[in-house]
Amino acid sequence: MKKGILILLMLIFSGLVWADVYKTVDPSGNASFSDQASPNAEKVEVPPIQSYSAPAVTATAPAAPGTTAAVNTGYTRLEIVSPPLDPVPAGQTPSGDAGASIWDNNGAVTVNVAVEPSLHQGDTLQIFLDGQMADASQTVTSFNLTGILPGQHSVMAKIIDQGGNVAMSSAPLTLYLRMHTVNGPAGTR
Repeated sequence: MKKGILILLMLIFSGLVWADVYKTVDPSGNASFSDQASPNAEKVEVPPIQSYSAPAVTATAPAAPGTTAAVNTGYTRLEIVSPPLDPVPAGQTPSGDAGASIWDNNGAVTVNVAVEPSLHQGDTLQIFLDGQMADASQTVTSFNLTGILPGQHSVMAKIIDQGGNVAMSSAPLTLYLRMHTVNGPAGTR
């Protein structure tokens, strides 16, 4: 019953959508357009509305939580495991802005990643800091980053296959690089 009423309403109001368009030019040369004909009006042919039909979506197996994987890479896990996330105080729930705080006056951070299964022959790991590749591609899972300025940063790992394609990306880790100060709050020296 509801479907029939909806179809009836659509048929009634469809006439409003398909109205003719008329153009009138006044003595000063100003053009005006209307859906009603007036003296000296000419009918304007309006081209059909552009439309787009999206291609069919095919279902794929989901990647491990916090990661993205290309189809059939064979990898099931790529995760930044160190530095660890800051502990959540008792009685609080982790927030979306949880991250890892690093105290280092030299701007040095060691990032370790876990890959399952191990890297395939010819595949490499890359580490990205704030969207830029931070170290050369390598086959070991530990990266020593240096020269990082204090503040908030985003770190992400990627597996690059032999063809240079991204086989899998880790979830980004928010990293807070902090510096020890003499005048800072207790526990920061």
